[in-house]
Amino acid sequence: MCVDDRRRRLLAGLALSPLLISGCSAESDEPRPTPPPPTPSRVAIGAGCYQPSYAGAQAGNFGCGLLPAFGNPLIDGPWQQEIQIQAQFYAGVAAQVFVMDECSPANMNALASPDGYILMGRYMANDILQRTGTNLPIAGVLAHEWAHRAQFTFGWMVQTEPTVRRTELEADMWSGLYMGLVKSWTGPLMQSYFQTLFNIGDFNFNNPGHHGTPNQRYAAGATGITLAFQLMQTGTRLGYEQIHALFLNEVTRITTTIQKMGEPELERLLDARTDALDADTQRIARRLDTAWIRGIALGKRSLDELTVMPDLPSWERMNLAPY
Repeated sequence: MCVDDRRRRLLAGLALSPLLISGCSAESDEPRPTPPPPTPSRVAIGAGCYQPSYAGAQAGNFGCGLLPAFGNPLIDGPWQQEIQIQAQFYAGVAAQVFVMDECSPANMNALASPDGYILMGRYMANDILQRTGTNLPIAGVLAHEWAHRAQFTFGWMVQTEPTVRRTELEADMWSGLYMGLVKSWTGPLMQSYFQTLFNIGDFNFNNPGHHGTPNQRYAAGATGITLAFQLMQTGTRLGYEQIHALFLNEVTRITTTIQKMGEPELERLLDARTDALDADTQRIARRLDTAWIRGIALGKRSLDELTVMPDLPSWERMNLAPY
């Protein structure tokens, strides 16, 4: 069965409307299993996604182990459906998704592993719901982590670079693509998403854990959502490698500051890289609002400017997912 057929059959039974739940809730009072205490064999975790030291660790060895659920019906209700939707969007990128007990709120985290799993932290998910009043950004975090699984799957995860900024910004872009294409999010929602969830943007440029500045992360979200806009507007479907090549160009646009490289010089470099792309990817790349993306990276423009997405049925949007 082709990927499009699988997606269409799945969508016949799944609602792809945003998983928006107003208000927030304390955790359920229902009894839940007591997590086992940390043991020397467990992996200490902290905010910042995946670290090379995690390689080879079993999913159950992180923090205080795995949980059957988040312990909050507002999250647990749509969680399994969201996993199915993302598995279809990221068709060809295998992942086993688990709920992780990070032991304490101080260790809130979500991570993806080269060993094939994604762990979403219980404390992180509940904190997102409490602070935002919606569980939809949890889907965005899952999309970010699934993007890391794509990086591992296709060999894009380069762990020899001084920082993780490139891989993290690309995962932000994939998250923006997913939220725009599948959830029909607009710029104002993405702005709120990055403000509340990804304010771990930092200025520790020489720290190996440097993810990018807040504005750079906003610009990464803008890249993903404007790509979603163009794919829907043109009815174009791109493959994983095509999207990856396009995103690498935009990472350069976002991370190269005026001080390092003037606008004309940067545009000449990126034009040359765009010329090297295949025809379909070139066509979409040249339609991206790159002035907007760069303006956000420099703090001069805002995600709020993109207020309307093309009106397409959910099955048609899903069929524009990467192949």
